[in-house]
Amino acid sequence: MFSPNTYATRRNGLKKATGAGIILLPGNPLLPFNYTANTFPFRQDGNFLYYAGLDIPGYYLTIDTESGAEILWGHDPTMDDVIWEGPLPSLGDLAASAGIGQTGDVQKVGDYIKSAHQSGRTIHFVKPYHAVLQMELSEWLGGAPLQSSEALIKAI
Repeated sequence: MFSPNTYATRRNGLKKATGAGIILLPGNPLLPFNYTANTFPFRQDGNFLYYAGLDIPGYYLTIDTESGAEILWGHDPTMDDVIWEGPLPSLGDLAASAGIGQTGDVQKVGDYIKSAHQSGRTIHFVKPYHAVLQMELSEWLGGAPLQSSEALIKAI
């Protein structure tokens, strides 16, 4: 992992180049590929990894290009997580390691995106390739067809 300043500088460039709205960068979920009996090692989404530096499944990063607010959406380790994986950093520690100032409960990221979309804000995203993420995003955007943000693609 690089220094927090490296990731902050990358996100600042992204904010400037994308335009008004909210940038949504979902991390990949922990899902098997092909069929459920065939497990593959987890591989993080390249955009999420480049701008957040975290190789953890199921997290999201939102960046408000107007206010500058950056939120890492995830969860603190549960007792089960600690039992199976050993000591783990808190969500706040993970955010700090990437230079992200705010955290949010991953269960509420959908409400955040829905609210922003309903208030007329532009949601910039690259169409996810995982069907689970496509369904979530479609629901958050009121069933609208998923169209990648050209401004975000060019900025990335």
